[in-house]
Amino acid sequence: MNDKKIYQWLQAWYPELQTRKIPKAKNRSSFEQFSLWLLSEKKAQHERSFIMSIDSLNFTEADLAKSAVLQDLQVNIAQMHQDIAKQLQPIYMHYEKSKQLLGKYYNVQEQLAEIILNALCQELSQYNYELLLICSEQYYWLAVHQDAEKIHKFCKKFEKQFKDE
Repeated sequence: MNDKKIYQWLQAWYPELQTRKIPKAKNRSSFEQFSLWLLSEKKAQHERSFIMSIDSLNFTEADLAKSAVLQDLQVNIAQMHQDIAKQLQPIYMHYEKSKQLLGKYYNVQEQLAEIILNALCQELSQYNYELLLICSEQYYWLAVHQDAEKIHKFCKKFEKQFKDE
């Protein structure tokens, strides 16, 4: 199996990563190593990352501001966060008021995450980017150029490479 392939595709999607060494073979199937490899050093005053996580209950502007892709696209992150927060607020307030009644059978995090992810998809599509969602113990996302064939191949390879995680 060519387990370097997903790293090479990511280097093609994100030229900034071309200077990074691909992890050693024994680490290539570790999602933790994969995530660390996608983190970027600080550029000027900004932290940058090509893989982002979502904590829907504690969603902050900083969660968007670290996205290297959103930075490079010069997205108005403050406005984007404000727009998303407006959509999240009524749901979160309803949940807080009704928590005792709803109990453990209502998963507000899923509903909030869906709003955040939809907003990201809409914003990225304006720039011909797609949102790739990784479901693990939490949600992670990547923004990549729209190319259905490459994305399909990447997803198949990703699933195969990290199936044990």
